[in-house]
Amino acid sequence: MGKTKAIKLLVLDVDGVLTDGKLYLDADGAREIKSWHVRDGMGLLLAREAGIKTVFLSGRESGAIRKRGGELRVDYMILGSKDKEGDLAEILKKEGVGLHNVCFIGDDVQDLPLLRKVGFSAAPNNAAPVVRKHVDYISEKNGGEGAVRDIVDYILETHQGLKDITERLFAIEDEMDLFGKKIAGVFFWELLRAGTQRKILGEAEVFNRKESLSKRQLSSWIKVGFHVIWNTLFHNPFFASRANVLFFGMYRRRFQQDGFWHDIYCDPLIEQLEKEGLRCCMIERPPFGRPIPRPIKTRHVYYFDFIEACFLGARRLGFWRVRLTEDERSFLTTLQDKLNEEFGVRLDLQRDLVAELEKQKILLPFYKALLVKIAPKAVVVVNLPGHRALVKACREVRIPIIELQQGATHKYSLEHSYEGEKRKKYIVPDYFFTFGDYWKRSVSFPLPSDRMPSVGFPYYEQELERYKNTERKKQILFLSQPMFGKHMSQFALELARELKETWHIAYKLHPEEEGPTWQELYSALAKAGIEVVRDKEKPLYQMLAESQVQVAVSSTATYEGLGFGLHTYLLDIPGVEAMGHLLETGYARLVGSVGEMRDLLAKQEERKAWSGEEFFRKNSLNRMVEFIHNIASLRR
Repeated sequence: MGKTKAIKLLVLDVDGVLTDGKLYLDADGAREIKSWHVRDGMGLLLAREAGIKTVFLSGRESGAIRKRGGELRVDYMILGSKDKEGDLAEILKKEGVGLHNVCFIGDDVQDLPLLRKVGFSAAPNNAAPVVRKHVDYISEKNGGEGAVRDIVDYILETHQGLKDITERLFAIEDEMDLFGKKIAGVFFWELLRAGTQRKILGEAEVFNRKESLSKRQLSSWIKVGFHVIWNTLFHNPFFASRANVLFFGMYRRRFQQDGFWHDIYCDPLIEQLEKEGLRCCMIERPPFGRPIPRPIKTRHVYYFDFIEACFLGARRLGFWRVRLTEDERSFLTTLQDKLNEEFGVRLDLQRDLVAELEKQKILLPFYKALLVKIAPKAVVVVNLPGHRALVKACREVRIPIIELQQGATHKYSLEHSYEGEKRKKYIVPDYFFTFGDYWKRSVSFPLPSDRMPSVGFPYYEQELERYKNTERKKQILFLSQPMFGKHMSQFALELARELKETWHIAYKLHPEEEGPTWQELYSALAKAGIEVVRDKEKPLYQMLAESQVQVAVSSTATYEGLGFGLHTYLLDIPGVEAMGHLLETGYARLVGSVGEMRDLLAKQEERKAWSGEEFFRKNSLNRMVEFIHNIASLRR
């Protein structure tokens, strides 16, 4: 659904799409008669009213098509086309848009090349089977029987992104008083809120969904078993010695010039604390059974696999079952039906809530036992939602818990955004260390401001210093992310063709895109002369330092790029709403087409300068260490 937000051009094959595919000829074969469905015509008019231009792109020349196109005020008619891709490219150039802005409706094999390349593809119900396999949406209607109207209705209904969906979710929260309702003795909605939003966004294709473990092959399960056993025997957290500070890492490591994989959030802080004679250890929670990159920077590190395996076994055996009352199940069903109807999704709230409640009940004794065994004076955690039971365990054994900011937060990031008096969160850390004052102004966190010191980001500050004398290239850096990869890579391809060799384009993969299939997914970029870069090949901060321009949608790296002095452009696709402040304040420009981007690059217009410590405070490491000392009373 989210793909439709970027549509600016509706392109249609005609025969078999706007018609039933049959050719009606008179006795001499001189006159061709076609049947049209009036609802399809209305669909095209509705698209035009919504600001979407229309194109007839057919391999046949036909007076009937030209007459019907004139009646419907179609913007472009290319009939008798021998090269649909080439003819469409001319229209795109005139309009200043790219293939990612196109919805193409086709029905047969000759349409496949375009269907595979455009941002959103659709087909009638009676399209060729091979076409049905490769399109984003299949109408319930046949060609010539209202399929185009059905597809246009779908586009207009789903022409929404992160902001639209989340605002509608906010309205349902207020309407049903979700924050005032208890289930199984707890305020249940904070347990489901962010996960439900992610599932809705995934169904809407605003954010991509990840493959679940259950879909993996047997060989993958064998590897999982091996790594679980290995980490249980050699990196079991219950084998850890006592420590002054216990860290729970996020498993976001970057390969550095010293030959080690660094935890970018925790390692600088651990190193500084250990220089002061304090013992630190980390428990890391990588994706279950995934191989660990070696060697790693962290000295005393343990893995969550043993606890994860115990948790899965306990659930399978039925320990710590959670039973809901009939009234609770009824309420969840009512809420679920409302969300499913509102967003066109298939949620199972009862299953999700029971799973989360059982997870907390099972993990709580493990966390308490760990805290007693290691006896830290403070716990530091990255990505707290993955360790909710840890908060309760820390409270019961009276150990302060500190959460580190690990990414860009905004009004629509529902793990941290709790706007208004009714929205309350109970599973919260004692302290939340933010990158800078900006984040506290932009998000209504569920903590008082005196529990949210602005401390900075030591790893970023360290890398900014390291690369401060790097020579700039005439380089445009694309900051890819898994959820936006298709749109971003297509835009990069079209920009490379437009700019030819006047700019070097580098496409930086997100670590989650660096799996075994990355070359297949992004092979077209390399063929077009675009430099595709993985983390181990060239660090992100080096690329930020050597570039002049960055292109992104929504990522923390965008803010870091601003600190490196880059001109910043954000693609107008679903998800960019998260970066609204950068657009409002002039730090970044929104671009919706390759033509617009080309013109902006040619002007080299002035943009708002970096304001210093607004996003990331300086002297971050010393500030963080001082706060931890005070919170945990570590200094004698």
